[in-house]
Amino acid sequence: MSTTAPPASVIREPDVGEVTWFFNALMTTKATMAETSGAYSLTELLVTAASNPPMHVQTDEDEAFYILEGEVELEVDGQIVVATPGTFALVARGAAHCFRVLTETARMLVICSGKPADNLADFFH
Repeated sequence: MSTTAPPASVIREPDVGEVTWFFNALMTTKATMAETSGAYSLTELLVTAASNPPMHVQTDEDEAFYILEGEVELEVDGQIVVATPGTFALVARGAAHCFRVLTETARMLVICSGKPADNLADFFH
């Protein structure tokens, strides 16, 4: 028998959510792991070339990207694609990955599942 309570409904309008700077990106949290009963977190990122992370691997989490605006070069396990609005990429746990912003700015949704964390900063620790 599961002891995890089902998630309560959450509606966040545009520009609503906890806003923080993370790796030179403006991050708006739309749903935390706690709000989804540990299923996933959803953040919206506004990024520039200063936001480009180094190649890295998450061993306990899956991470998905959905590009809303701009162009981002995604590299996942050696495969490189120029992601434009509407591009979706699922990065499975254990996959080496990074991204490089190709336009002045880009905006993307990032969905993380796996290791329970209430914010993206905890997600990377």
